[in-house]
Amino acid sequence: MRDRNHFGCMMVECGDADAMISGLTKNYPDTIRPALHTIGTEDGVDKIAGMYLMLTKKGRCFLLIPQLILIQLLKKSPTSL
Repeated sequence: MRDRNHFGCMMVECGDADAMISGLTKNYPDTIRPALHTIGTEDGVDKIAGMYLMLTKKGRCFLLIPQLILIQLLKKSPTSL
């Protein structure tokens, strides 16, 4: 449990944390994969989505990542799901 993404996901799964923010130093697939492995999805859920949050001088910016782009990002990695 040396990877902080796995550790954070485990804290959420066990109820020790309400949420996890990650991605500053890792690429997106390496950030979402531990969440899918550790927390997973509820029964009947077959779509997932991600979001980038950027803080700029003009304010906050939320960028939603559509499922199609997310699937392509996960497939590019040789250790994808």
